[in-house]
Amino acid sequence: MKHLRFFIVKNYFFLLFLVLQVAAITMLASSSNYHKKTLFNSSNAVIGYILEKKSQVSQFLNLRQTNNQLLEENARLRTLIKSSHYRVQNGVIQLGDSLYKKQFDFLPAHVISGTVNKRNNYFTIDRGTLNGVEVGMGVISNGCMVGFVKDASEHYATVLTVLHDKFIQSVRMPRNNEHGSVFWDGRDPNLLDLKGIPLDANVRGGDSVLTRGTSGRFPNDIFVGTVYSVAVKQGSGHHYIKLKLGIDLNAVYTVMLVRNKFADEIKKLEDAVEYGKHSRK
Repeated sequence: MKHLRFFIVKNYFFLLFLVLQVAAITMLASSSNYHKKTLFNSSNAVIGYILEKKSQVSQFLNLRQTNNQLLEENARLRTLIKSSHYRVQNGVIQLGDSLYKKQFDFLPAHVISGTVNKRNNYFTIDRGTLNGVEVGMGVISNGCMVGFVKDASEHYATVLTVLHDKFIQSVRMPRNNEHGSVFWDGRDPNLLDLKGIPLDANVRGGDSVLTRGTSGRFPNDIFVGTVYSVAVKQGSGHHYIKLKLGIDLNAVYTVMLVRNKFADEIKKLEDAVEYGKHSRK
């Protein structure tokens, strides 16, 4: 109470001015319909402006929650597409038929840090082994290839991106059905090299390049990029092709991790082949 009295005494003239100002505005508004309508409209405009700004702030604060919901929904929808399923028998069948078995699951995550301007580049994501993350899982964003999981702790994981000298992926060109592999030469972060396409293959600028799916990390037909340039090196039997990367890795904030439900089966078979090679030496 003491502080209140001190405040009133200290600001007596200002408070008196406010009271008189409110009284004057009230008297003016009640004296004529014109002033009453003007005051009413002005107050409505102010209140509307305040409510609009409040709504915008609320929407901004809820963006992360909304974004997470969209990521979860996109992951669920991606598991339903045909390329995420394995055909058990031959024939023309509808997705969801018992002859199709789901092969790939998708786990959404956020990128919390990363690089694109080093010789070997990584992302760090906010999902780990407690969320089902496993080393070797493919990583995509907006339907484009990004990389694969290199290491994982309980709550986080590192993603080795396509901009790394250890990354190589089998791909195909749908227009001519040729296949090769892509890698990064450590120079331009927007361009990849495509090798293995023979000289007799018809290759044009702008041709799409998609994942081939043979590594087991990605489903078939994940977008990789488009042909940026085509050249021939003397003495080589293959095109020298540069690809324009399908996604700007510097602007990737959300990703999806690809879980191949047949990965263990594939690995056991490949390990058996490798073991057989060494045992004959």
